[in-house]
Amino acid sequence: QAAARIDELAAQDAFSGVVLIAHDGRVELEKAAGMADRERGVPNGASTRFNIGSITKAFTRVLISALAAEGKLALDDTLIRHLPDYPDRSIAEQVTLRQLIEHRAGLGDIFNERFTPEVSSGLRTLSDHLTLFTGKPLEFEPGTAQRYSNAGYVVLGLVVERITGMSFADAARERIVAPAGMAASGWLRRDALPGDAAVGYTREGWQEE
Repeated sequence: QAAARIDELAAQDAFSGVVLIAHDGRVELEKAAGMADRERGVPNGASTRFNIGSITKAFTRVLISALAAEGKLALDDTLIRHLPDYPDRSIAEQVTLRQLIEHRAGLGDIFNERFTPEVSSGLRTLSDHLTLFTGKPLEFEPGTAQRYSNAGYVVLGLVVERITGMSFADAARERIVAPAGMAASGWLRRDALPGDAAVGYTREGWQEE
């Protein structure tokens, strides 16, 4: 039934990906559907690699928690303690790491009027993303509300980089990916994807004025 449902959704263009169902360590179903690259006609397969997007926020939380356990930071530290050169000093003096983790800092999002196709194509490092949201007032006083914030996790990633002396990707690879045996996981450039990586698609597209 699960396999038939996957085929049905794929036929409706409502699902594209890979499904794995396991129970007690035994794989019950592994099935791919849809296209990894529509332009080249490449279908998804069991070994196709996908952009996991905001699931990397869980990696960020693990790294921050590990650094806290090592005594290298405290969740109630203000941002200024770890990023004294943060562009908006007054904000860094107010916002805590805990508020950033909980989406309660008020930093806003990176997907705003500044995030254009031209700007997006030039984003390579976490620091590159700062121009998308710095120089703006907070959306609310820290701790008084909760609103999903990609910007907050960019900043947390910068804290990880500053404390570890490594890029976020290298820190995650050394502390999470390698120990977990995630051999096919990593940080790939969107403009240089290997043949086993799926191309990301959206139904919305870019908004044009």
